[in-house]
Amino acid sequence: MGAIKGTLTYTTYYVENEPVEGFREVLVQELENHRHREIDVEAGRDQSLGWVVMGAPWSREFTWDNVFLDPYICVSLRNDRIRIPATTLRAYMAEREAILLDERGGSSLDRKERKVLKDDLLMQLRRRAIPDIKVFDVMWNVQEGILRFWAQNRGICDAFEELVHRSWGLKLIPQSPYSAATRYVDEPKVEAAILELDPSDFAGAEVA
Repeated sequence: MGAIKGTLTYTTYYVENEPVEGFREVLVQELENHRHREIDVEAGRDQSLGWVVMGAPWSREFTWDNVFLDPYICVSLRNDRIRIPATTLRAYMAEREAILLDERGGSSLDRKERKVLKDDLLMQLRRRAIPDIKVFDVMWNVQEGILRFWAQNRGICDAFEELVHRSWGLKLIPQSPYSAATRYVDEPKVEAAILELDPSDFAGAEVA
């Protein structure tokens, strides 16, 4: 969702670090290293998050030409997740338990048996499931040091910030009144004074 079409809801970050020499090659290589991969159900995973080409969420083939649009670096974050509804899992579990007890006799399963049965059932359901796919666009103005991420959900934003740091070693600072005010003022006294400001209700203020 986001930069090319769809919602204009995004989170703005200031990029604290500046690109170092040779960053062009590093950027493309790290996009490749942290590219999106299909969910590895056999490894017990139900989620996969990584980079894809903007406008082509199925593509993980990165080149400088499909990433850089002067002065922007443009990529997308793809997040696949398999969700098994709790009601579905409970229904299948009840059925499996009933069949097992009928075969061997007895009135109930112990904790270990239920865990083994549940793990086996989850694996089977995940193999059959179609993952929920979400794509979030990223546009980084390397000249201004401003990055926009087309999401506001705290969970996905946290995952995005962590992936950016792991990929490129960059620290992102979410835009806020404080970060905006102190971005261009490197004065401790000014920063301290901003923190001591009292909130004002501009919407309800009366004009003299």
